[in-house]
Amino acid sequence: MQKIKAYFRAWSLMRGIRAGLGLLVIAQGLGTGYTLSLVLGSVFAGMAFLNIGCNGSCAVNTNNNSKPDAEPEFEEVVVRK
Repeated sequence: MQKIKAYFRAWSLMRGIRAGLGLLVIAQGLGTGYTLSLVLGSVFAGMAFLNIGCNGSCAVNTNNNSKPDAEPEFEEVVVRK
């Protein structure tokens, strides 16, 4: 029982919202028989329970080494016929 309490104590607000929405979508899919709702609800709930997400690979690079007034460099493309 202590492991279960420790597991849920480590949850963030977003993880709880994701799990709640996933379970609601699963319940809606079971009620209507709509398979896509079951799949999407399972994905959201699975992401919450397994604590997986985008792993930071979808973050925007904020390191901007170029000057804002710098002219872009262009390269001429030659088409051979």
